[in-house]
Amino acid sequence: NDMKAAAHKIKTLLKTIFTVDHYKVRKEKDTGELLGEYDRVNIDRGDAVAVVLFNPAKQTVVLIHQFRLASYTRGGDGMLWEIPAGMIELQEQPETVAIRETLEETGFSIHSPQPILKTIIAPGIMNEYIHLYYAEYNDASRVADGGGLAHEGEHIEVHEFALERALLMVDQGEIEDAKTILGLQWLQLNN
Repeated sequence: NDMKAAAHKIKTLLKTIFTVDHYKVRKEKDTGELLGEYDRVNIDRGDAVAVVLFNPAKQTVVLIHQFRLASYTRGGDGMLWEIPAGMIELQEQPETVAIRETLEETGFSIHSPQPILKTIIAPGIMNEYIHLYYAEYNDASRVADGGGLAHEGEHIEVHEFALERALLMVDQGEIEDAKTILGLQWLQLNN
């Protein structure tokens, strides 16, 4: 490793449900030779969880279908296939959020989700980490309708797919969400 970098915050540009900060980044070689100074922006909105729900007996997964503005602004209809996910509030443990969000979004009650990995999805602009979990379900695990919380603007459709079909949806570009692709590919490698 012959390069090092340091950054210091210049100012906060926006503070709402997320924070946008302006940073000055300085890169130099270990010898001290300056490689450059750059202005960068970081969005901080906290961390999230996502859950790969799998029924080993039926070889099925649960996916949700919901509107995402970011996809819509890129010319699509905005409807994305995803695994259940949600934001971690202050002082919450990721596992607790995984259980809560799975129930709210899918109606499935899970217990002791297993951590898979922690990943940063958009490191060029955002410091959000997603804690990815694996949980098993069966027909008896469905204790509610799911669908999300209407007062949070969530109107979520819940669908069950054969794992093979979900993986084909990834291959054919029907699933575009990175955390979902990562979770399904992890399941393919570990099933």
